[in-house]
Amino acid sequence: MLKVIGINGSPRRGFNTDLMVQNALRGAEAAGHKTKLYHLSEIKFTGCRSCLYCKQTPETAGHCATDDDLAPILKEIRESDALVFGSPVYFSFLSGLAHNFYERLMFSNSRYYPGFPSAFPKKLPTLMIYTMNMPEDMARKRGFLKTFEALKESMSHVFNYPQKVICAYNTQQVKDYSKYDIKCFDPKDKYRSREKQFPKDLEKAYDAGFNLIPKKIK
Repeated sequence: MLKVIGINGSPRRGFNTDLMVQNALRGAEAAGHKTKLYHLSEIKFTGCRSCLYCKQTPETAGHCATDDDLAPILKEIRESDALVFGSPVYFSFLSGLAHNFYERLMFSNSRYYPGFPSAFPKKLPTLMIYTMNMPEDMARKRGFLKTFEALKESMSHVFNYPQKVICAYNTQQVKDYSKYDIKCFDPKDKYRSREKQFPKDLEKAYDAGFNLIPKKIK
């Protein structure tokens, strides 16, 4: 039985990013894999401290020296068979929680050799899930997709395998817009998107999780 690790990079449980990651893991379970989900908001950890321990010797490559709650999770990812990583888009990038995780994961597994080769020990299929309350056309104009493509290229390089990406656009940010001073989005449009589009996004996440690990890697 293969193992898939899920990382929820949103501070909000039970909402868009969390639900998308959970559905991807359900798909992986339906494909016969074992899954485990971590909520970054519930663990104590920091971003990369730039101590360069992972660059000291060939033996330390791929290993982060920071001893906190994230350390065993990074080790578990190295021993897993696939990774599902979800983040909301805050100010055109990953959430702060997701970015700190990304730093620790990526820097420790990158070698300071010409071409920056990977220090990751095998091929790791990864699924990246982005959720955002902007419609797709607005996200394109803001350059979000170029950012996602750059992150995809980096993670595909480090994990030695092409990354899959799913975007959930125009998500409902709050349950009741009447309780907030939010005037840049039409609440009716958000409720409609939640009812009609978000179930389709959840289905895409499920399918991606089901097909995350191809037979040639199993």
